[in-house]
Amino acid sequence: MTPIPLAGHGRASLNELARRHGVQLSYTGTGGRQIRASGDTLRALLGALGHAASTAADIRDGLAAEEAHRREQLFEPVVVCPQSGVLSSRLHLSAQVDTEHCEVQIRREDGGLDTAPLSQLVRGAHSESDGRVALELSLDSIRPPVGYHVLVINRLPRPVESMLMVPPRPQRPRSWE
Repeated sequence: MTPIPLAGHGRASLNELARRHGVQLSYTGTGGRQIRASGDTLRALLGALGHAASTAADIRDGLAAEEAHRREQLFEPVVVCPQSGVLSSRLHLSAQVDTEHCEVQIRREDGGLDTAPLSQLVRGAHSESDGRVALELSLDSIRPPVGYHVLVINRLPRPVESMLMVPPRPQRPRSWE
């Protein structure tokens, strides 16, 4: 197969596919010079990761598959809960899901377990163009301790389990520094 030309839309699509699979597109070399990965390098890396990228059709199909996966994903695999309690990611659900019967569990790294009804953690809801609802969640009522935990949401159409990171409160600079 002949690789697609790298100019214009072809290169932008290849870059986007690589980015969605976690491939770094460039780095800063010695002397501060930015080095961009070539199209051949991106294709080779994507191939090594198990994603065909030799033709425009491969890249188009790969982007479509990634978009479909994104639409199916209910929650990010890793979420952050800063001191404000508002999670870094929204929960994406069908508008028909009854959140009254769903339960959120925080499996703490110390072995403890915190639970709360999902409906009590919803801070806001936003309609999405695909008919789903994006729920903004806050863990203010649970207040998980600093650390790495597992967040589980039960009784949804598909199980949700994500790593929950709770960073320490940022230190304030001392007045004499």
